[in-house]
Amino acid sequence: MPPQQERLSNPCVYIISCLLLITIIGGGVLLMLYVILPENEETAWFPIAGMLLVGTPWVFWILTFLYRTVSMGLAAHREGATSSATAPPAPPAAAAIDGDLATADALGGAQQVHVGGDPNGDCSSQISHESELPLFAKP
Repeated sequence: MPPQQERLSNPCVYIISCLLLITIIGGGVLLMLYVILPENEETAWFPIAGMLLVGTPWVFWILTFLYRTVSMGLAAHREGATSSATAPPAPPAAAAIDGDLATADALGGAQQVHVGGDPNGDCSSQISHESELPLFAKP
């Protein structure tokens, strides 16, 4: 079952959504009563309670966002730490491209690679025949 389906079939989602809807409606009713009814000692707490009830879902969603952000960051940090600790050893240096193993061994297993330009040292991008299209197209 896809994760989205699991979330939708979970009754906690519906319970929390209903509770948040009830707080918004209750806060709206209190604020409307404060506007409609004449001001006296009995209605003095209506705006405070109404604003608290209307603001409760905002606090819930902000805390949920912070929790998800921090938990994802910590998970990525832990994943990065474990992957660097268990990284496989680096492969030995490759031999020369033309297959001359003696040359690669003479250089201590390393070779000099020329990227772009011509072998004479001219690194002009004007003579490049590579495509300048991006690797990934944005949708």
